[in-house]
Amino acid sequence: MPAVQVDVGGVVDGVFNGLDALFTSDDERENAKYKQFLAAQKPMLMQAMTTLQEAQHPNWFVSGWRPFLGWVAGSSLLYHWLLKDFAIIGITVLNDQTRAAEIIALLPNLDGDQITGLIATLLGLGAIRGYEKVKGKARS
Repeated sequence: MPAVQVDVGGVVDGVFNGLDALFTSDDERENAKYKQFLAAQKPMLMQAMTTLQEAQHPNWFVSGWRPFLGWVAGSSLLYHWLLKDFAIIGITVLNDQTRAAEIIALLPNLDGDQITGLIATLLGLGAIRGYEKVKGKARS
């Protein structure tokens, strides 16, 4: 008859974990929830700290790229999803149909999917930069 191997350590751990779950106080549960909440917030807090450090940098090239790209991307989204539509309505109301079609054809046409993809990429690069700073791998 073959010998049966029993993982005694695993059985003991299972029993103690089960007992611990049965006798966990409300304070311990709340403390665990709070620790999970803080762990989930840590990446966002670190990114905010990185942004503040870069904004205080004396070199405009370092401190100015985020606001510049933010304003360019934000104004592109504003134009694509709001201002262009209002412009088309105004042009149509104020001009005859033929003239309005000519003017509307001259309006720049931005691709919203490309703008959104660019913004997502920039935010991802910012997150990578923040991660490098947290790990101490970023150049000063």
